[in-house]
Amino acid sequence: MQLLLLSCSLSSSATQPLEPPDLSEIIALPEDAGASYLAYGWDGNLVWFDQNLAEIRRKHYDYAIPGEIIVFNKGLLIKSELKKNSEHSLYQLSYLSFSGKVLHEWRDLPDSIWSINAQQTPLSYFGFSDEQFQLDDNNQFVSTGILYGNNTTIMPILDGNVDDSIICSGMILSMQDYKLGSCHRTGSKAWITDEGYWNESPKLCGDYLVENNYHRPSNVRKNRKLIIRDINTGTVVSEIIRTEHPFVNDFKCDNNRLITIGEAVNIYSLPNNKPVAVKYCEGGKKAIDIAVNKEQMVCLNRDGEVHHLVDSKK
Repeated sequence: MQLLLLSCSLSSSATQPLEPPDLSEIIALPEDAGASYLAYGWDGNLVWFDQNLAEIRRKHYDYAIPGEIIVFNKGLLIKSELKKNSEHSLYQLSYLSFSGKVLHEWRDLPDSIWSINAQQTPLSYFGFSDEQFQLDDNNQFVSTGILYGNNTTIMPILDGNVDDSIICSGMILSMQDYKLGSCHRTGSKAWITDEGYWNESPKLCGDYLVENNYHRPSNVRKNRKLIIRDINTGTVVSEIIRTEHPFVNDFKCDNNRLITIGEAVNIYSLPNNKPVAVKYCEGGKKAIDIAVNKEQMVCLNRDGEVHHLVDSKK
């Protein structure tokens, strides 16, 4: 894939006061990235940390960052948004080096981005419509002409078979249409299910698919659960009732481990949701996100501080 070098649209901290940045998410970076972690926020702040959580650099991106930053092709993909007015926004996708240098920007996208498929070639994304858009030979995103469904996410199964993926589409609930969320697996172990009441993308946790959904149509508030699904058969093997964990804000995956983020960081082994450990963000402040690499797990708190996870809340 050919990427054109564009002028940098990030400013470094050398021209900005080193006040605490507004950060909301953190990811672990590959070993060859020159940093171990990258924390970022909606307003375009990016801060790099080493393995000891010392700050390496910080930069400010000109656009808002309303979603996950994705590691891609020895760099980073950023889905970004610029408010044009109170009703309209301009969306773009940017490709950065690990150090934050802007290498390419795709502007005037044919649709806003719901999810990005950066694990298969060519690079593609799903819009808020039913369509998938992928890079053509001119390095432009064009429609594949295939309609997948509302709010679609594709999760390749990295076992060497390029055609083996799990594809999930969200539910539709309107006066004109009603459709449950659905997932299906392609390839030799194909299966399909359409019982989800979730309106967010499920996550692939090793050998299991985790759906944050409403499992039954009646009294959905009391039936809100995390559903654990075996990716080889498509069957539900366990579940976590969300009402029993009222302070869980989000969850992440680390191979066959499910990690819930809230007042505490709880680690479970899948598929039976066996508790492995309970951790807290060092300093006693609530974690809003975590990042995991081969050596450790770290947390980001509400004040934009990155800390190690510890056994005590104090």
